[in-house]
Amino acid sequence: MLAASVLAGLVTLGATLEYVLGPGFENTTVDQYSPEVNRYLAWQISGGLIGLILYAVQVFRTRRDRVQVLDYLVMALGFSSLMIVPSLLTLVGVLSRLRWREAAIALVLTVVPTALDWALDPSLDDLGENALALVAVLAACVALGLWIGRRREHRESAAERLRNAENKIHTVRAEERARMARDLHDSLSHRLSLMSLHAGALAYRDDLAAAEVTNAASLLQESARQANDDLRSILRVLRDGDEPGADPARPVGEIITEARRAGISVLIDEESETLAAEVSKQPTLIAHTINRTISEGLLNASKHAPGTQVTVQLREVDDDMVVTVTNPVDDREAGEGARTGLIGLRERARAAGGRLEVGVDTHFTLELEVPWTR
Repeated sequence: MLAASVLAGLVTLGATLEYVLGPGFENTTVDQYSPEVNRYLAWQISGGLIGLILYAVQVFRTRRDRVQVLDYLVMALGFSSLMIVPSLLTLVGVLSRLRWREAAIALVLTVVPTALDWALDPSLDDLGENALALVAVLAACVALGLWIGRRREHRESAAERLRNAENKIHTVRAEERARMARDLHDSLSHRLSLMSLHAGALAYRDDLAAAEVTNAASLLQESARQANDDLRSILRVLRDGDEPGADPARPVGEIITEARRAGISVLIDEESETLAAEVSKQPTLIAHTINRTISEGLLNASKHAPGTQVTVQLREVDDDMVVTVTNPVDDREAGEGARTGLIGLRERARAAGGRLEVGVDTHFTLELEVPWTR
């Protein structure tokens, strides 16, 4: 940038000298010109050399977050032919910051020294033409500076929106992870209470038959296994410091019944109802994930496609359970909503060892796939 500016300045200075001194000026000496011409040449060349030094410092400086005195000096020395290009580049840079007070100062510092230069120029004979050219150049600089500034502002705004969206996602996932841990904690507490109850019965009932003792011990063993599974799920959720989703532990049948009472038309086939009744027998995290997915699908339908029929389907595929919730939508409805609930659902599905897919075309579809044990 510096080298190109110096080259452009030398070309412009040569054109200026030819305009002021006439063709063949390179073969003449200083004493051949009038004192006015010599003063003007000294004004032009000394201002240009000082300006180029300041511009070199400006180009290599590291702090660029605000307009500095150096910028103003470079623009003020723009009257010199050597400094036309550097001063205009600096002016555009100042205008692109979109700070109107600084922009006004920059324009004044560009115009006033130029007007003074015209006053010293002994060869100037058409002030109006020069003034018109200056106005055109300044207008082009203002337009370019505003365009660059708005473009930069737009990029920064887009980056800020992206950061806010990422922060929102992290917040939603963190909240979802905390809710998941609370869900699992409640389930673990319940199982431990049952274990304490059965153990207490064994401790104080010495009249139980052998079959009853065996049955109670089996219940204790099963409760301990389920409590251990819940504890491992809690630790996996809390240690996975990434992010997360949460849901009630109600049976799927209750969720659908409640949705129908709220006026949502829900279609579920007989095979799906049979499998839904077995959801509560699954590990807590998987059961909650299935319940939450169905609840979220019904909620989305009520908010974005009211009056449409929601289809809920559960199918066993190999060792997995595939849950699908589908409802028709139109283009307007498909684009609405913050979708923060889906962020939590995806995290819950991932924590449960499964996945969640979302599809939107003529229908909005939630498809959950999680491990399923018999």
